[in-house]
Amino acid sequence: EAYLIEDGKKTAPVKGATLIGNCLDIIQNIDAVGDDLAFGPGICGKGQSAEVTCGQPTVRIRGINVGGTRARATT
Repeated sequence: EAYLIEDGKKTAPVKGATLIGNCLDIIQNIDAVGDDLAFGPGICGKGQSAEVTCGQPTVRIRGINVGGTRARATT
């Protein structure tokens, strides 16, 4: 889930968001971390399935290239 931030405000959602760039550069450009840590279930499968859990809070990353389609605002 991703949203554009324009003039300091969260605006339109970005559908099918893909972060583009070097992993270390992206981590270094995190400038805000939310207090909304959430976990979700998943399955790791490489011939045998294993249940896993993954979690992260909302983060803001400055100056990142995002690929995707800007969603249209609904009224």
